Amino acid sequence: MYCIVKDPFAEPQSIAKSPCLFDLWLQLHTDRLIHRKIKTDRRKSAASVKTELQTSRNTAISESTVRRRLHEIDLYGRVARKIPYVNKVNRGKRLEYVRTYREQPLAYWDNVIWSDESNFNLLGSDEKVMVWRTTKEELAPKCIVPTVKHGGGKYGWGDVS
Repeated sequence: MYCIVKDPFAEPQSIAKSPCLFDLWLQLHTDRLIHRKIKTDRRKSAASVKTELQTSRNTAISESTVRRRLHEIDLYGRVARKIPYVNKVNRGKRLEYVRTYREQPLAYWDNVIWSDESNFNLLGSDEKVMVWRTTKEELAPKCIVPTVKHGGGKYGWGDVS
């Protein structure tokens, strides 16, 4: 059975007489709830969203439906990027440093020694954290896992000139 929908965003009182329109309104409302729950907490799993909807709205919904609804708005479950934690003060200092040295000629950078350090974990603390994100939000602050030094491993250091 097909139904023609004239206004899918109408209030439920005006469409309660038509079961097809009411079902569509209920589906749109549930979709908005799923989107809102994931936008507030990107690390929430589809199973937890399903149980929250079942307890709060008595709506029977499956985990795959939650995933499909999130895929419709281009949110996919991905492993969160791990980048070093930088607070606001240090972020400002880094920007100031970049602004002062960005106009230097290429010959200037031949006299600079580049250094780097690497962490080798001993305790296996590199667990994966899944987040819901779009492809453009890869390095957004709400979609990353900040890391700190001395987190349970050994460090190696080197430089290149």
